[in-house]
Parts: sequence; C-alpha cells; structure tokens
Amino acid sequence: MGQEPYYQKIGSANGLASNNIYYSFQDRDGFMWFGTDLGASRFDGYNFENFNHSDGLLGNEIFTIFQDPQGRIWFLSLNGELCYFKDEKFYNSENTGWMGEFKANSILSSYCFNKKGEMYVSTRGGGVYKLDLKNKFTQITKTNGHYALWYTTNDELFSLSAFGIENLTDDSSDSVIAMDLHEQFARTHYFRNELFVGFTNKLYIYTDHLMELVKLKESTVITWVQHLDNSNILIGTRDGMYFYDRIKDKLSIESTMTGSLITSSFQDREGNLWVTSLGNGIFFSSQPEIRVYDNQSYFPTQQITCLKRQDSTLWVGGRGGYYGKLNSSSLVHYKTETDITQPVTQILTIADDSTIITTKTSIIFRDRKNVSHINLLANDILFTPKHVYIASGGLVKITTKEFDEIRHNGYVSSRNLSLRLRDNVILEANSTGLAINSKEIVFIATQRGLYQEIGDKPPTHMGNVDRRFHSPINDLIFDTLNNCLYIATTNYGLIVLKNGKVIYSRDSKEGLSSNNVQSLYRDDHRNLWIGTANNIDLLRIDNSNHPVIKFGASIGLKSMRVSAIERIKNTLYIASEDGLITYQLNKSHRSEVPIILIYQDVLVNSIKKSFSSKMELEHFENSITIRFLGLSYKDMGNLTYAYKLQGFQNTWNFTKNRSITFEALEAGEYSLQLKAISASGNESHIIILPFIIHQPIWKTTWFIVLTLGLLTLGIVISWLLRIRHVKNKFTLQSQVILAEKENLELEKAYLLAEQKAGILQINPHFLFNSLNTIKGFYAREKFNEGSRFISKFSKLLRSILEINTQFISLEREINLLDLYIALMQKRYEDVFEYEITSTFSNPKQILIPPMILQPLVENAVIHGIAPLDKGKLIVSFTQEEDELVCKVIDNGVGYKQESTSKHKSIGISNIHDRLNLLTQQFGADYSLTIKSPLDERTFGTEICLRTPIKEEKNESNNN
Repeated sequence: MGQEPYYQKIGSANGLASNNIYYSFQDRDGFMWFGTDLGASRFDGYNFENFNHSDGLLGNEIFTIFQDPQGRIWFLSLNGELCYFKDEKFYNSENTGWMGEFKANSILSSYCFNKKGEMYVSTRGGGVYKLDLKNKFTQITKTNGHYALWYTTNDELFSLSAFGIENLTDDSSDSVIAMDLHEQFARTHYFRNELFVGFTNKLYIYTDHLMELVKLKESTVITWVQHLDNSNILIGTRDGMYFYDRIKDKLSIESTMTGSLITSSFQDREGNLWVTSLGNGIFFSSQPEIRVYDNQSYFPTQQITCLKRQDSTLWVGGRGGYYGKLNSSSLVHYKTETDITQPVTQILTIADDSTIITTKTSIIFRDRKNVSHINLLANDILFTPKHVYIASGGLVKITTKEFDEIRHNGYVSSRNLSLRLRDNVILEANSTGLAINSKEIVFIATQRGLYQEIGDKPPTHMGNVDRRFHSPINDLIFDTLNNCLYIATTNYGLIVLKNGKVIYSRDSKEGLSSNNVQSLYRDDHRNLWIGTANNIDLLRIDNSNHPVIKFGASIGLKSMRVSAIERIKNTLYIASEDGLITYQLNKSHRSEVPIILIYQDVLVNSIKKSFSSKMELEHFENSITIRFLGLSYKDMGNLTYAYKLQGFQNTWNFTKNRSITFEALEAGEYSLQLKAISASGNESHIIILPFIIHQPIWKTTWFIVLTLGLLTLGIVISWLLRIRHVKNKFTLQSQVILAEKENLELEKAYLLAEQKAGILQINPHFLFNSLNTIKGFYAREKFNEGSRFISKFSKLLRSILEINTQFISLEREINLLDLYIALMQKRYEDVFEYEITSTFSNPKQILIPPMILQPLVENAVIHGIAPLDKGKLIVSFTQEEDELVCKVIDNGVGYKQESTSKHKSIGISNIHDRLNLLTQQFGADYSLTIKSPLDERTFGTEICLRTPIKEEKNESNNN
C-alpha cells in the first residue's frame, strides 16, 4: 500500500559536492565520506567539506573509500590514480615518492586486507596489486577484469573476475568456479565467510558452490548488495532498493526509492542507514523500521492534516480536500465534491455510523449510502445531548434538531445557511477547537485565547485564570479519567487545567520540542501525545513528575510539523507535512551509543594554538576560544553542548554553538569540561581541557620578596643618609655656634639644631627590628599584615622626617605616638595593651616638643613590660594650672628592677638635654620625674614630663 522506510533526502542543495554519488563510508573519527563524480565529500552532521583535484585528489570520480589499519583513508578513482588522506592532507604520486610505484592505468574497482594488515587493490584492466607494511607495491596477478576482492578467514585471497571466482593466494591456481558475466559488472558482498553476488536480476550466494538466492523481475539490474543485519539484505537496483529477509526467505513486494539508481549503502555506528544514488543524492534513515505512506500510491497529497480512529479503521484527511479510510488490507480515498484546495480540518464518526468531514469551506456528511455537504467553514464540531457547537469564523451553537434538519436537507446554499445561522453565533472569534468536561462546561479554543461556556450564559474569556490563555489556542482535550483539560497553545506549550486552576504546564524549557503545540492525543495507555511545530513528544500522565519525552527525536524523526496523532493497537500514526508516518511501538529501540565529541582547535588571543596535556599560558594570553564538534547523525546538527570552566564557574552552561569564548580570564588553573547532548537526552563522554594562566612576574612571590628586600634596603640607606646628613649639619652648626658664642642668633641656631638632633635620635634597633618584622610577615606569606605594617611604618618615618619646627600640635604628637606604639605592639606580638588619653578639648591649639615622649615609651615597653610577657601602657595628657602634664605609666617590672642599659641611659639623657635646651631658650621650667614602684604592693613605673602650656597663635610653625 505504498509504505516505505522513512528517509530524509540530502543532496547538493545541502552542500554535497554532487547528487551523483558512488560510495559512502564512515571513518574511525566518526566522519561520513561520500565518493561522487566531482570528488569526495566529508560530512559532520552540520556541513559538507568537499575535496577535488585542487586539494590533492588526482581523480575526481571516486568509486570507493576505505580506511586502513594505519588510519589512512584511501580513495579508488575512475582514472586509476591511488591516493590517501591523513592528518588533513592528501598524499599521492606527485607528492609522495613510494606512491609513484603504483602504475595501474585502469579503473580501481575493489580492495581488501589480510590478517597482517597488508592491502590488496584490484583493477578492471591492470591486475591486482599488494601494498605491504613497508609501503611497497607488488603486482600479484596481471589478468584483467577483476571486479571484487575478499580475504577469507582461512587466509585466502579471492577475486571475482570476468572469468568467475578465482583463488589468488597461489597465482597458478585455477578458477574455483566459472561464471559467464558477459562482460557485465557484478556486485559482490562478503559477509561471515559467505559471498553474495548480484548479477543482472539475480542474487547468488557462494560458500563452496554457487546457489541462486533471489530473483527479481526481468527488467531489474542489481547494482548493490549489503547486509543490514544478520537477516536482512539490502539489494540496490537501477530502480530503487529491495529488502530481503533471508531467515524468512521473503523479499519486499515493491522497491523503495523508486526511480533512483542505488550505488551503495552504509550503516553507521549509531545504526543510521545511508543509501546513495546517481542523480538523487543521499537517502538517510535513522530507523528504517519507521514507515511512511508515499503520496504516489496513497494520497494524491503528501500533507496529512487530521486523523480519526474508528475501531480498527483509520480515517485520514489531507490538503486539497482529500480524505480516506485505511485498514490492514485496503486503502480507499476520496475527494470533497467541491473544487477546493483547502485542507480537511476534522473527521468525526457519530452514532449512526455516519462520518462528518470538515474543511475550511464545507461540512461533508457521509453514511453507507449517501454523501452530502453544506457550505460552512468548520474547524471542529462538538455534540452534546441538546446542542451542537461548530467552531467556525465564530462559534455557532444550534440545537441537535436544527443540526439534523440542516444535515438532511443536503446541499444548502452558503447565503441561506449564513442567514439561518447568523442568530446562532454566540462568540465572535475565530474558533479552532472544542471540548466539554463532566460538568458540561464547554471550552472553546480560539485565535484570541481560551473561552468557557457555563450553562446558557455567554462564553467568557479565561485570561483572568492565567495570562497565557490570551495566546492563540490550537487544540483541546478533556481527560475524563483525570478530570483535566489539556490545552495546546501557540506560544506557551502545553497547559493543564483542573477545576478552574492551572496545575502544571510544559514548554521547551521543560523538554517540549517546541512551544507551538499543534495537536494533542490521549491513548488508552495513559499516554498524552503532543504534536508540535517541530516534532512529536510524549507525556506519561501516570507519572507524578510528568516528564516530557522527545519521542520523535528518540526514534529519529526529522524536524516537522505534526498535525494529528492516532494509535491503533501498537501502531502509532503521525500526520505530518511529509506524509502519514507509522511506527510500531512494540519495536525495541536500539541502544544509543555515546555521541562522539572532539576538540577541533583552540584560539588564544585569536591565534591558533596546538593542544597539549596541559596548556601553559602567559598572563596576557587570557582570551581563549575553544572550537569543538559533536558527531551524531541521528540528530543532524541538533546537538546541545554543556560546558563548565572549573576555576571560573562550577555550574553547567548550555549552548547550540560549536565554540566557546572566555575573555579576560584572570591568572589561575582552569579545567574546561564539555559534553554533547542529543535531543533524546543521549550524552557523549565528558572531555576535559586543562590549562593554566601564569601570574604576571610582578605578582609572583619571589618578585614580591625581592622587591620588598630592595625597598627595605633603600629605606635603611635613606634613613642612615638622612641621619648622617643631619649630624653633619649639626656638627657644622655646632662649630659655628662655638666660634661665635657671643652672637645670640647663632646661639639660638645652636639650640634649635640640638633639638632637631634630639628628634632624630630614634633607636636604630627599632628600625632594624621593624624591618625584620616586615620580612617575617612575608616569609610566613602574611602578605596583608606585612602590607599594613609597611604602611604604618612608612607613615611614621615620613611624619618624623617632615618635622621642621620646635613644636607641633598635641594632636599631631598623639597621632605619632599612636603609630609608634602600634608598631611596637605588633613587633612584640601583642604582649601589651595601651591607651592614650587627653583632657584637652582642642588638642590642635596646644603645642608640645615633637617626639619628646618616644624614648620614655620605648623604655617602658622594652625594659618594663616585655620581661613580663603581658602588660599595659598608658599615656596621658592633662593640664594642671599652667602646665602640660604628660605621663607614661606601665605595670612592668619597675624602675629599680630595670636594667641600666646604655640605651636607657642615652634615651633619658637625651630627654634631659632637650629639656635643658628648651629651658635655656625660653626661660621656662621643663622637668622630668620618675616614680617606681607605683605603690608598696605593685611594681610599675610612672614617668611624668611637665612643660609650660604653649598655645598656637595662628602661626605656621605647626605644619
């Protein structure tokens, strides 16, 4: 009845080099190759890449393609030139020396390999050649007319020649069996120690003798033979292909691909079948068990628009007004009596065995005896006990009695009918489908959304239930068992309504092949079939999670619009724009093999870079593009790629593109994980590309340590030079003062120099210990703490070096002391606490000699607190009458118990000298007293410095 395997046509319009194809082959990497009359084509499921003489093929008519154990892809051509392809390059007699030894000068016809991996090539007119493992050619026979070679498991080489089947293992052997080929080319296929020979219209099998297996009609010429599986044999002819079941000894009654000269077939690693032809390109089928009724022997139209089951009979409607009945033994089709080109929209069967066929222009009534029609657009009809609803340009509601009157009147003019039905339109909206629930609520699908009619009230829009109900609705089904309304929308996929509420929905994000749902069908096995604008999906409604299965993709249907679905027993019928497709649901699916996924190349800063086990990149090489390819011909370029870049992102991202770009990556270690996912959910193995982007040199640890070392050395040298400079200056000034003591101005200069020298008498041990503290932080990789210490240390030194006056504000002195003590505290690893207090409301106005308390604080920490490993330091500033009272108090070991180190003596002596100079210069009392212990029960020391109150007088001496 016109059923044939479901094929997709692929040809030059898709990028193939030519529609004249001689051979098909899949290499080990998963690429499909095709030999044509215009060169060779390589296909990756997305694009064709064509090769010809300009690329290195010395002959453009390629009859055979195969791959040897070394991975070389060989091409046998019409002109007798031999060449191979490896590592994206062609090798031939013009660019490879040993290839020039092959001088067949005849059509290359066949090949085979022995157990060692040595290659044999036959020619039509130049004998048979062997290529050994050292790439040396040897002509093993000079007899002409060799059509095919094969190597048996018994380690014997055979040839089918013009004289018959010959054993070439021993060059002196006679033919095993003679065959009179009448100088006609025979087709052979060697399968499991059996040779199949197609000659004229007969298929022979040879084991130890020749036996006729199949005989086709006299006008048929066999052009190709191949096993599809253990039982089925494909027989290509000049007029299509036959399927022969050897186990059942049954040949398909009619050929498929009628009108095509079949040249080869190939079943790839996924089980897809590729059939090549001369003139008609490639026929591709991912599952040959899927069948389609062709439009030549089934319908005059290939576009099927609606289906309706009636017991074991299937009613089918199509474009052009064609409709018909299909059962197991016969097919009858009709055409509406009016001359229309519009599709059949719906077929209904009613109680009296009548059938109603609706179209865009009429309603046809058909019973066993009569056919009548009325001129009225109808997309759907709904029958209730009292009324009939007609989904038309508007929704028509008439009584059952009125409908029967219209039906039995036969032909009714459009004008009279329109006048009669005008008052029966209850909804002015283009209606597409109807459904009714158990409470007799009628639901209306329209181009303006979803409506409902409750009782005799006017229909109301349901947009207030869900905003998506404003979208055009294509189909409705009410499930009485689950009390659910299934709604097919144009833009939002499937929506399920129950008791006036949306209970769930499914769209493309949740597995639907498209958000545009065209048709719905619920079978008797609790399956909801969903026909979309792209394919057919399945929802198992007995599953609480309601997962969507991309059924069409899983069985290999190409992207198509599905208009209607029906199921009769285990046969699923699919109405599509490509015809009526059938699938046996009891067929066991082939197990899916993993998708092949390969990296193609990596671009770093737009420059191609070779792969390595772990790429190492410089810090500026941080713009990376990875190009890849998933090979799955079952999906034909419809793969989804999932990737995540560990070190940058830890979640999977998805793309349809075959490249990923990462811009401005930071230094670090990364690992790109990538996998391909088919439309049916089949996944490839995860492939991993690790790489590292190195830190810039100025961020490396050794560079930081070296820089800090140089910085430390520079600070020490600068400090020493500064001290030396000040001392030299002080010495010079002292000499001038000694030479001119009588000059009061010089004496004042001497006093000022003395005080500046006193300011700079910071203990060198403090400097070196501070630098060692910095070094320690970086040695322990405490970069943040080291950085903060350097910041405070630098600030203290800068502040000290910037002092150029005899007095500074009390506020500034407190800030300097706070910095100094904080550094001491960090240096002694927080063995003491401290606080600084002041009772002055405006310390900016009170003046004090700079750094006058620093030696006292240092003595208190080093000699008072440090020996106890725990203590507290208090520095206070108060006013008593006209004096500024500065106290440094510690709870350490006490002054009497302190060691009288040279440093301590120098520090106290320096303060006394500075105070004497100030007293001498200003004529006021500056005093220093020490109290230790603080009382009879405790130790500790209190040092008190008293100076006259000196206030700022808007002078610039405090900057």
